[in-house]
Parts: sequence; C-alpha cells; structure tokens
Amino acid sequence: MASETWKRWVTGPSEHVSPTNLHRADLAVVVIGFLAQPGLVAAVASLLRQDCAAEVVVVNSGGGGAGALLSEFSGRIRVIDIERPLRVGAARNIGIDATQAPYVGFLAGDCIARPGWVSARLQRHAKGSRAVASAIALPDLRNAPALAAHLLLFGLRSPQIHPAYALRYGASYKRDVFAEFGYFNTAARIAEDSSFAQRLGRQVFAAWAPEVQTEHANPQTGWSLTQDLYARGFRAARGKPSDKASPTPLAQFKTVSANARQRRRAANKIATDFIGLDQSALAAVKPFLSIGSWAYSVGAARGARQLERTYRLASTEEHDSPLQNISLLESAVSMDGENIALRLLCADAYRNVDDAKSEAHLNMAMELSCFHDVHAERQLAWLRERNLVAQADAFDRRLRYCLPAFARQIGAEPIP
Repeated sequence: MASETWKRWVTGPSEHVSPTNLHRADLAVVVIGFLAQPGLVAAVASLLRQDCAAEVVVVNSGGGGAGALLSEFSGRIRVIDIERPLRVGAARNIGIDATQAPYVGFLAGDCIARPGWVSARLQRHAKGSRAVASAIALPDLRNAPALAAHLLLFGLRSPQIHPAYALRYGASYKRDVFAEFGYFNTAARIAEDSSFAQRLGRQVFAAWAPEVQTEHANPQTGWSLTQDLYARGFRAARGKPSDKASPTPLAQFKTVSANARQRRRAANKIATDFIGLDQSALAAVKPFLSIGSWAYSVGAARGARQLERTYRLASTEEHDSPLQNISLLESAVSMDGENIALRLLCADAYRNVDDAKSEAHLNMAMELSCFHDVHAERQLAWLRERNLVAQADAFDRRLRYCLPAFARQIGAEPIP
C-alpha cells in the first residue's frame, strides 16, 4: 500500500486513483500534468511501452479531470488530481512521496520518453550513480522553428554534446537523496530543478546519459517560437535580480542586441560543432535563431525592468511606514511574488489590519524560505524576533523534511 505522506504537500480537494495490479519496479516516474493537458496521454503511453516496467504516477493540478483523460490506462498507473494549481516542484514532491521504487524520475506532461528511457537510466544507476541526467532528442530537422527552439533552449542537452559541456538536467535520483538533502522548491515558478541540483552540489553529481532521451514539444511556427522564447526570457529575468538603475533606451537596445547576438552564436556553434547540421538545415534554421534570440533577449530585458520597478517600490517601503503604503507593497508583490523580503514586509504591514492577508503573505514567505539554508535561517530569526512561536514551530517541522541537513544543524530531528 502506498504511503499517504504525499498529502503533506496538498491543501484543498484532491482525488487519488490507485493502480489495481501494481508490479514491483525499480524506477518510479512522476508525470507532471497541468489542467489535464491532452499530451498526458502520449506521455503515459510512452512510459508503458518501455522495455522495462516503471511505477507510473501522474500528478495533475489545476483540475481538468486527469483520471477521465487517462481512463484507458486504468489499473496500471496511479493518478493524483489536485484541484488547486501547483508549481512543478510541489508536483514532483507529491510524486516522490506517492511512490515506492528505489529510484525516481520525472517526465513533463507535454513530453515523450523514447525507447530505453527507463532501462538506460537503471543501468546507469546500477553502476553507482545516485543521479542520472538525460538528453533532449533533436526535433524533426525539417521543422526550422522547432529546431531553432531546441538549439536555443536545449542545445547543451542534445545527445551529441560532449559530457564536459552537457547541462545535466532531466535527472532521476536514488530515493535516499531526498531523505538526505530534502525536496524540490514548491513555490518557485521556474528552475526548481536547478536550485535542487545546486543544493546537491558535487556530493550528488548527475551522470550524463545521452542514451536516455526525451522528446520535447517545441514551437512549430515562427510566431509560436517568438511567443515562447519571449515568455521564457521574461520569466528567466526573475531569477537574476539586479538593483541597478534602468539604462537609457539606447543602452538597453545595445544590451538586448548583444545578448541576442551571443545566444544566436552559441546556438549556431552547437549546431555546427556538436550536432553537425548540414548546410541546408543550417540555412533554414538561421533566420529562426535570430528571431528566437531577439525574442528571448527582449523578454529578459522587460522582466529585468519590471524587477527594477519592484525594488524601487520596496526601497520606498523601507523608508516610509508600511501601514500607509500597503497598496504599493501589493503592487511590488504582484511583480515579484517570490521575493521573500517583500512578502515579509506585507506580513508586517497587514498585522493588526487584516490578519488573514498577513498570514497568507507569511505562509508564502515560509514556503519560499524552507529550501535554502540562508533563507531558512533568516526566516526563523524573523519569526522569533516577533515572538511568533506557533509559526516558528510549524516552520521548524517543515524544515525537517524540506531541508534536513539544516534541520540537523539547529538540533531538529529530520523527518523522512
């Protein structure tokens, strides 16, 4: 019987459909769905067609009826359907806790696992690797927008990349890694896998397994490429804060142009030096590399400008009375909801004014803080300074499984 531990990551309604004929498997695969997107069917089917059986759990959030969508696989997979939308990190953690296999991998609901995806991972794990990183397969070379997206976003995860240059994402892990190092950030909109890998550092360095290949759903047209790359650039800027003043329009144009040129050149080098595209494919993809590079760089610039505005608002709050400027604080949070300091300013500002809103901001600050040692330490100090004993105790309990190494440092007993 599967553990109910996964429910610690869930608030609100959820549905859970268990498999009726679950066989022992060495790899659990968490398929991450959102709004029960149609691609979930192909993602699950690709796992059930593998030459080596896997324990499959679909964690879908935001509703949409994943159980009904995946009814053709009834009895063979576990489906957890969460009504509330979740970040990817939370979905990952639910899947980890809902499965039993000694190794755990992840597959996005819009991706497909190529043949050998399971068995090749297990072979690498069997040789002693606690983490195994995978490649993103090249799309159809005849679709230039899709190929451009691949080169710009996943070029260094192509199967042809030399191990010294490979970006080691798409990893599966030995289950005890989570007991030792904790779980994925549940509040981060992007890069929850990057921050987790940084926490592991060289203690658990992922083996590069180019034979483990995932097909990614890339944009198929120039317009969809532009939209996708712009949105990715905008989101990426949120993870690279800067407190510098906004440059002049001319300086900003030069920065965007330089960034776009650097991205285009890097993608072109990957295409020629590692993948070895022929001249016809290179000629077809180059215009889309330019379009995608510019779209990403413009999105990143706009995201950076929005962050700068956030910092200016936050700076104002540090010098004025927060109680008189709640609307400014909320405006800042709307632009940078993962800013812990802003969340805590809001929690203070709302105290004795609107306890429910104060608690909501504090809960988000604690959720953001419990996956990084420095943030966790500051959060505990903040709570204790205000004599918020119950909240400090709750935060301490969460640290025991989200950040067990830090919990040991402060004398708390980790919770598996």
